[in-house]
Amino acid sequence: PIVYAGQLACVECHGDVAEIRKTNAHARIGCESCHGPLASHAADPAQAPRRPDPRATCAVCHIPDVAKPPGFKTVNFDEHAEPGSCTTCHPAHAPNL
Repeated sequence: PIVYAGQLACVECHGDVAEIRKTNAHARIGCESCHGPLASHAADPAQAPRRPDPRATCAVCHIPDVAKPPGFKTVNFDEHAEPGSCTTCHPAHAPNL
């Protein structure tokens, strides 16, 4: 069975989020990279998508790693902020705002 909806399915209903994302580094990252497979939500919007744990989700890409390209934003999560959600200070779809 198909489990991924694809970016275009997300944008059909969530154009406002797509507009916000166009202006930042997360523009090239698909919704399902953070939210997981969304085909069931796209087929039936009453099925709410998974809301990821922001701190764990952000860490997947932004934890320091020497293999990351120079200039890639990394964060030492233990030193950066108190434990809790990254989205307390950084909007999830436009973290530079």
